Amino acid sequence: MSSGRISNCEEMREIMKMNRKRSALCLSAFLLCSLITGCAVNQGNNAVPPPSPQTTDADVIVVGAGPAGMSAALSAVENGAEKVILLERRNTTGGTMTNTSGSMSGADTIIQQLDGYTEDSPELYYEDIAHFALNNSGRPNLDIIWLYANESKNVVNWLWENGLNDNEYTTMPDGKKTVFAPEHDLYNYPRTYKPLPDNPEKYRAAIHEVMDEMLARTPEIEIRLNTQGMKLIPNENGHILGLEIQDLTSGETTTLQAACGIIMATGDFAGNPKLISYYKEGLDSVLTAGLKECDGNGLRMLQEVGATLTYNMDRMATLAVGLENPLAPGTGRIMDTKAMYAGGINVNQNGERFVDETHRQQVVRERALDAQPGNVMYEIFTDKIRDDLLTTIHAPMMQVFFMSDAGKSYVIEADSIEELAGKINVPADTLKKTIEDYNAHVDSKEPDEFGREFVLNDNLYNAAINKVEGDKYYCVPIKSLLIATSGGIKPNVMMQPMDKFGTAIPGVFVAGAVSSFWGGGAMSGTAILGASFMGREAGKNAMTIDYIESYKVQPADDSIPAEYFTADSSPTAVQRYDMEKTFKDGTYEATVDGQDGPMTVEVIIQEGKINAVTVKDHKETVTVGGPALETLPAAIVEANSINIDAISGATLSSERLFQAVAACLDKASQ
Repeated sequence: MSSGRISNCEEMREIMKMNRKRSALCLSAFLLCSLITGCAVNQGNNAVPPPSPQTTDADVIVVGAGPAGMSAALSAVENGAEKVILLERRNTTGGTMTNTSGSMSGADTIIQQLDGYTEDSPELYYEDIAHFALNNSGRPNLDIIWLYANESKNVVNWLWENGLNDNEYTTMPDGKKTVFAPEHDLYNYPRTYKPLPDNPEKYRAAIHEVMDEMLARTPEIEIRLNTQGMKLIPNENGHILGLEIQDLTSGETTTLQAACGIIMATGDFAGNPKLISYYKEGLDSVLTAGLKECDGNGLRMLQEVGATLTYNMDRMATLAVGLENPLAPGTGRIMDTKAMYAGGINVNQNGERFVDETHRQQVVRERALDAQPGNVMYEIFTDKIRDDLLTTIHAPMMQVFFMSDAGKSYVIEADSIEELAGKINVPADTLKKTIEDYNAHVDSKEPDEFGREFVLNDNLYNAAINKVEGDKYYCVPIKSLLIATSGGIKPNVMMQPMDKFGTAIPGVFVAGAVSSFWGGGAMSGTAILGASFMGREAGKNAMTIDYIESYKVQPADDSIPAEYFTADSSPTAVQRYDMEKTFKDGTYEATVDGQDGPMTVEVIIQEGKINAVTVKDHKETVTVGGPALETLPAAIVEANSINIDAISGATLSSERLFQAVAACLDKASQ
């Protein structure tokens, strides 16, 4: 075999074309035999079997259709791939972009130029990211961070030119698209961008929307949903160019062969509680926002062919902005009031403050919440604080969510501090003293014991000064939210996984959160854009770089025990509702809290059974919840029950639908 990388790809393509021709000839001969002599499968012991079906092949195979995988597929085509197969185990593309707004960041971008920010540079961007990582006891790969800082401009501009230039953006008061992101540690220069999707009913992240449109315009890319990568397979030279996959709909297992490379973009392990606890204890009460498909199986596959792990496996990215989902306890989303930036306070279960709520470093507040009982705090504010907040740049979450029908139910309201303490089950005397002490500092304008300042200054998190007093008192419980794990496979700058000797494993590449280079957490806009950057690099390198002539494949020494990738036990039957009740015939309607607004469902009962279920209105993200809303109504009618399985990949939308139907059944049983 030639040692040249490009000729390797060309040789493999020619071999595959010849194999397809041979298979076609064999199949034609077999069919001719069947017609002339009556040969057929299962016609006696001497019947001639048909030839084995030819496995599907492509120049590049990408496992995982999140921001890294989608970018990798597109990049491979841009760099000469004639066919790419993009695999995704869920029923939709997007990965983590289906549950995040998809902020992005980059230095010296076209967006900054248009907004008049002309003094940024990759060097300044690198310094901010590296300082953040090193300051938080991480072990970042500074070589890849340097490469990212320099390439971020190209990735942002690529997305801009392919559609993001037409989108609306969350802007600063002056209308500029380049913003600071107060939900994260702040950069020393504005370089975060928050595009809004054109179709918010279908997409949560504009980047996902644009990438889907790009894929639709690229015929060289074949997308296979509900398909999971199972095992990486080396060829006779030790090049990882084979992949065992499973169709999750049919259960059928097949093997694919790549001519040039396989890109693993399978995500982190934030959806695997067992693996999380294997690397870090004390996170039992933390909410998780990771997709359940992010179970770490990509790590398992890569370690089977020798890939070693980074030093950051115990680094977990938790944010102090977790709003718990009442339909799925233990899970949550990024959402908080931001009231502390206009004079509100945060207290723990003892009714005590525990940190400067306006500290300039988010990570200080995040680690402080991690140390509180139950990993929970209560954001306390008044009507005056809320009204002042609405005049600042921190208003959107309060205004758009907590003051809307979708979010009002999360807000606890009281007429006094004592009543509020009773509702949230904290000691009333302690809470009252905490607020009195805080108000005294507001009056004196002297910093408190946590260092919080009570004068307006250049601190973006200190947008208004207020006492905690008013006609109404409000509270929203917020928990630590695990959004991502920071450890993964150790890559080199070519996005190749490394073995224990520091040798690149030929044929396979990594992109996104299955690998790690940030060193423990990331700054605003780097999660999605960093994954896209890695995908674009992996797609390019899979098509262009040379491999070593031969490689000996052996499992990694630090392989994670297999039991951490298996379910604890067989699932038990779901019992959501007592279907033995007697139901009156009629039409019933119920409304429940949905993802971004209410969900209204109608149920018709005939002859005591569920005759029809109709989703009348909803605000679910169509790309995620759509399959549940389309298929579950008929399944409920067929089973005459809501004690059925939720739709994989749309669990939360499924549970909201079940909750609404249960409310209708309650009305029918009265």
